[in-house]
Order: sequence, then C-alpha cells, then structure tokens
Amino acid sequence: MYMDSGFLTSIEDVIICDDSELTVTSCGFYKIDNNESLTTYRRHGRKDFQIIYIQNGTADFNVNNCKIPVREGSVVVIYPDQKQQYEYKRNGSTDVYWLHFSGYKAEAFLKDVPFDQNGIINLGMNSDFSNIFKKIIRELQHKDVYFEQMCQEYFKELLLLFKRQSYNSSNCIYKHYALIKTIEQDFIHNYNLNIQINEYAKKYNVSTCWFIRIFKSKTGISPQAYINEIRIQKSKEYLLSSDFNISQISNNVGFENPMYFSRLFKIKTGISPSGYRKLYSI
Repeated sequence: MYMDSGFLTSIEDVIICDDSELTVTSCGFYKIDNNESLTTYRRHGRKDFQIIYIQNGTADFNVNNCKIPVREGSVVVIYPDQKQQYEYKRNGSTDVYWLHFSGYKAEAFLKDVPFDQNGIINLGMNSDFSNIFKKIIRELQHKDVYFEQMCQEYFKELLLLFKRQSYNSSNCIYKHYALIKTIEQDFIHNYNLNIQINEYAKKYNVSTCWFIRIFKSKTGISPQAYINEIRIQKSKEYLLSSDFNISQISNNVGFENPMYFSRLFKIKTGISPSGYRKLYSI
C-alpha cells in the first residue's frame, strides 16, 4: 500500500479548532493494491469531521449497523463522535483521499452538499477533486507561510466543486427525463408509423444504447416495448369500435405483419384479437 499524507502538527493528533470557522487538520491519500485490505474501526469515532473520496475502487461502510457498499466516485462524510467502521475491498486497486477538519462553521459548510441519510453522495470520478486534495496535502507537508489559510480556501473550493457536480448531475438527469417525456408524446402521436429507434437516437444526437437505457430508466420498459403497448391499446379500440378485419387493424396501428400482431396481442392480453372482439363487443 502507498500512502501520502500531511498534518497540521507533526503527529496525527485529533485537533479541534473551535476558535476558527474552518481548519483542515490532516489530509492524505491511500493506494491499496488488490492483494491488500485496509479496515478502519473507531468505536466512538473522532471529535472532528472527516471527508472520504473514493476515486477508484469500492468500499463497505457500516452505518447504523448496516453494511453499505460504496462505489467509486463517492464522497462520504463522517461527523464527530460517529462510530467509524469501513473497509476498502480487495477487488482491484483502490485509490482513496481523506481529510479531517473542524471549526465552529464546519457543519455549516457541509449543509449544501446533498449527502443522503447515510452521509454518502456519488459525484463520479473527477480529477479536479483529486488535484485539490493533493494541493492540501502539499500545504500540510511544507507548512509554508499562510499554509493554514491556503488549506482552508482549497477545502472551500473542494466543497463548491462537490455542490456544482451534484447540481450539474441532477440538472442533466432532469434534461434527460424532459427529453424522454417529449419522445413519449411523439410515440403516442406517431405510433402507427414505422418508428426506428436508431433514427430517434440520431435525431437527438445521442447513441442508440444510451437512448434505450435512459428511456428504460424513466419508463421501466424499452422504447420498442413502449410503442407496442400503445399499438396494442389502440388495436383494442379498433376491435371494439370498427368492423376492420385483423389485417387492416394490424396495418392501422403500425404492424406490418398481421401474424406477428396477433401473436403479440395474445402474449399481452392472454387472448387472440378475434377472441377479444367476440368477448368484449356489445
């Protein structure tokens, strides 16, 4: 295992600086190889705050006696006096940055970072995060003039980056879902046309795989399945309100092959189109 770290004092004391708004007391980096493990257990926690950024790899955190797997790109906050029990998993190289801090405004600086109820947020891999951690480590090691203020400002910048990344990620998801809503409406109005999923992806300048994945995450089904659901519903209306034959109905709702339409209709409803018409027609 490789470790690089810096401390406010020459040893790893738990330093509480309640007379300052925010003080970084230590910061470091672990690189854990796949044949090693690193477990931390502090029954009564520490008296300061801790931020952990898992840049690469995974870990298991015990929060309220529940094991929670934490994936790469996640940031974990640990509060004073909170029991600490976590292990970096041995399933590949793991890169972890950590930072301890205190101060009378320490908790206030954290409030706008939307950690979940377990104190975890996934922000993805971002080299800007690791670069700031490295700057703080260097400041704590060299202790040049005004190094404490530099560490404080770097840490504030890091928290701002966390908030920006969180906002951009949420905004991106909102935009994606808004796009899918638009496409849903398009499918509803054009269900009877020859809809090509790859053409929709091309139209909105995204890959076909991404389009299918984000559509399914929003609706629970694939785009083609969504279109087929609309077509089957429309075919029921034709069956009960018109005298069109099965081939005509199949063509009207967008199926080129009547046999495929009949087979899919039975899979979805448990009954054939003709049987459905006979059973439900008044």
